[in-house]
Amino acid sequence: MRLHFDQKQFELVQTTKQLSQWAKRCREAKAVCVDTETTGLDVMTVDLVGVALAVCDEESGLIEACYIPIAHSKRAMDGGKFWNIGWAEVREFLKPVLADPKKPKVLHNALYDMAIFERYGTPLVNVHDSMFMSYSLSAASDTGGHGMDYLAKKYLGHRDR
Repeated sequence: MRLHFDQKQFELVQTTKQLSQWAKRCREAKAVCVDTETTGLDVMTVDLVGVALAVCDEESGLIEACYIPIAHSKRAMDGGKFWNIGWAEVREFLKPVLADPKKPKVLHNALYDMAIFERYGTPLVNVHDSMFMSYSLSAASDTGGHGMDYLAKKYLGHRDR
């Protein structure tokens, strides 16, 4: 199956209804890709700003993705064109998926995101790390590195805008 995606279908989650629909998609998906956005890199002091999710339709190979803003500053909210959903509400919907031992979660640099979710009261289980997989498969031979942008281009033919 060839994976494909349409950037126009990426969804900005701004309502409880959208959040509920995404939680349902995640529960029904074979696996869930998860990423965090934070205010910095020090896992012990940063704040969680948002969560990105992606799932893949098994039959078509279509990747669906969303971003859930949790604590963006007013300046970052593009003049009021979008708003945050509080972490307590997001956690209520996502915790059953993130804590499900039968549901694989795919992350990039998973130890960082796992520490963030742990600090925010939502431990992750059944985690698969694409950065670790890349390093394990081609530690010395791949001169492009193991970053998400490089791997997306190499394996999916995707370049950031």
